[in-house]
Amino acid sequence: MSLPFEWALAIAHRPRGGTTSEERHWSRWLVGLAAVDTVVAIVIISMFVSGVWGGHSFVPSKSRIRPREAVRIGVGIAADPERPRDIRITNVDPDSPAARAGLQRDDTIIAVDGESVRQPGDLADQIGSGAPGVRRSLRVRRDGEEREVVVVPELRTRMRDSTRGLFDVTPRSSCARDVATSLKPYLDWHPWWFAMGSMFVLWLAEQRRRTPSRSVWLWAAGALPAAAVVSPVAWFGVCVATGGTSIAGRFVANLAYEAALFAFALAAMWKMRRAGLHDTPPDSAFTARRAVTLGFFYFAATNARLSILEDGLRAVLPGDSSAGVAGPADRLGFPALPWQGEIILALIVVVIGPVVEEFLFRGVILPRLTLWMGATAAIVVSSGIFTVLHAPLTWSNLSIFEIAVIQGWARLRTGRLAAPIAIHMIMNGLAMVGQRWLS
Repeated sequence: MSLPFEWALAIAHRPRGGTTSEERHWSRWLVGLAAVDTVVAIVIISMFVSGVWGGHSFVPSKSRIRPREAVRIGVGIAADPERPRDIRITNVDPDSPAARAGLQRDDTIIAVDGESVRQPGDLADQIGSGAPGVRRSLRVRRDGEEREVVVVPELRTRMRDSTRGLFDVTPRSSCARDVATSLKPYLDWHPWWFAMGSMFVLWLAEQRRRTPSRSVWLWAAGALPAAAVVSPVAWFGVCVATGGTSIAGRFVANLAYEAALFAFALAAMWKMRRAGLHDTPPDSAFTARRAVTLGFFYFAATNARLSILEDGLRAVLPGDSSAGVAGPADRLGFPALPWQGEIILALIVVVIGPVVEEFLFRGVILPRLTLWMGATAAIVVSSGIFTVLHAPLTWSNLSIFEIAVIQGWARLRTGRLAAPIAIHMIMNGLAMVGQRWLS
């Protein structure tokens, strides 16, 4: 409905004689916005005309299970490092449907009700699409033999009562095997190698233009493999000290991961400052508060449009366009925690993680690229690497790229890390509330 007014404003603001470069720039942005919204409007009309959208798309069904009552069986799963096509159970929640059915750690799930399970998301989709209390038949492989296991899924609200203490230890016969299992996914995870390769290519490209402080890139690129090694080593240390695995051990491993990233980021920033390459001239009109406020406005405006375009792509592309390849970036899959664990988890996700990642990506990589690539290209490239390391490669995760672009923009406009850190913390907090306590 607003489209005619957008075009009228864009045409009325077209460049005339005597206009300044800023006015011409603004006029081009108006035309671009009107053009994008024209495409969005076409998608909206097409979705309604084709019947993909309708009244049912916007009116909640009374019979629909509420998000807080998601159906679960109480297992943690991951792709087997040695057989990427096999989905292995990594943990079974006590007093859960999976535990009562006899499922065990290291069982391989082959199929649900005769439908093959090829990636971790398949199991969640197949179980979640059913109703609580309905028997499901799981085909599993244990010790080389296949068997049928009948499990009765429950609502997550009932399962959340079965919490596990932070220091409750599950005895392990071999802590070294756990270390190998936690390290192997990094070696098999393609996005991780893509990010490492991207940094190497950027370093080579920079050498063709200039050669200031080469060691900065070595510190930045070394942060990822160092963190990938330090985390399982810390896990191994806790496992040996306590005689098994525990939630506290997983927290220690995650804190070690963040500490390694932070140490390398600080070293790289120190190198850049010594070489006079770190400081970014700030825009005096942009305070951190203004950048955060405008950043969320930009995100809301662009995300609404991208969500509509994503729905249009889902409707015309064959298959499930949301399928992607998950990796070890999802390190915090705790099924149920006591209140102390929830506080520690929130501290890692909402405070420690954003600070560490902003120091590395917006404190080192972005300013470094800006020196020879320009602000716009540097924001896009660094945001792309950031997105690949944080989520599966899907259309649904364009919002992560949007947020990264806004954080990069806020970093360069303010010349400081306060604004991108604040945006990162707020977004992680909102995501955690939505995924951890509302789903």
